[in-house]
Amino acid sequence: MAKDKFFELDKEKQEELLKAAREEFSTKTYEEASINKIIKSINLARGSFYLYFDNKEDLYLYILKKYIEEFREQFLVILNNNYRDIFKSLIIFYDEMVKNNDSNCNLIHNIFINMNSKQLDIAFPKVIENEINGSILNTIDFSKYDISYDERAILFSILMPLLFHSIAISFDKFHQIEDVRAHYVAQLNIIKRGLERKTLC
Repeated sequence: MAKDKFFELDKEKQEELLKAAREEFSTKTYEEASINKIIKSINLARGSFYLYFDNKEDLYLYILKKYIEEFREQFLVILNNNYRDIFKSLIIFYDEMVKNNDSNCNLIHNIFINMNSKQLDIAFPKVIENEINGSILNTIDFSKYDISYDERAILFSILMPLLFHSIAISFDKFHQIEDVRAHYVAQLNIIKRGLERKTLC
């Protein structure tokens, strides 16, 4: 993650570096993304970059962490405004992201369409689980569903990639948003129906 020296920079310089990095990670796979291109685009010395981040992975994780923090806050508002109903809130959040053409959509698209096992290993255990699971899982109303406490985190590990993947493919040239939304809602309904059924002994 970011080093202390990064936070000593003024906000404008921080955002300049992060914007250049987001653009690079939005258009390249993790392996193809280049620190050299990022720092060259903002005339930053290579030595200075390593005062702020240890390496490309640290920068990548920091950008994901910042995005996930924004996501969490937006999603919690929707969740609390919709009776803590996870399935209704997921659809509303999807619609908001697609309608607003969120500035992070290219990043989401590139991460989830091109993500390989290394990126999954980097992103999910270190960022998504830490930043989302606690606050959102503790807010969701699970009282209507046949699910144990331990199974809630497993459910979340299914629902979050499904959400991000659906958002990602909504913005590529091979899919129609209406078709993606219909498929996403159908997937959520299947999961919801399964949770509503009582487990047979």
